[in-house]
Amino acid sequence: GANIGHNETQIPFDIGFDDVAVTIRILDMTGREVARPVDNVIFKRGRYAATVSAQMIGSSGSYFYEFRAADMKPVFKKMIISR
Repeated sequence: GANIGHNETQIPFDIGFDDVAVTIRILDMTGREVARPVDNVIFKRGRYAATVSAQMIGSSGSYFYEFRAADMKPVFKKMIISR
């Protein structure tokens, strides 16, 4: 649609050291993966943000994202995707 960019959600994340492999998965409320905006990408230390859109997922609503960096425990957070 013409309103591209208004329906994007940012997932901010900080990397504390160099050469960290990061994966971010978007899961629906049943735990099914619906998108993977970051798939095993190597980051240097710094502050970043991954962008998720309703187009990427297919519909708006409530989702979780799973942030996984290197060997650390994954972090799960709820997020709302709006159109």
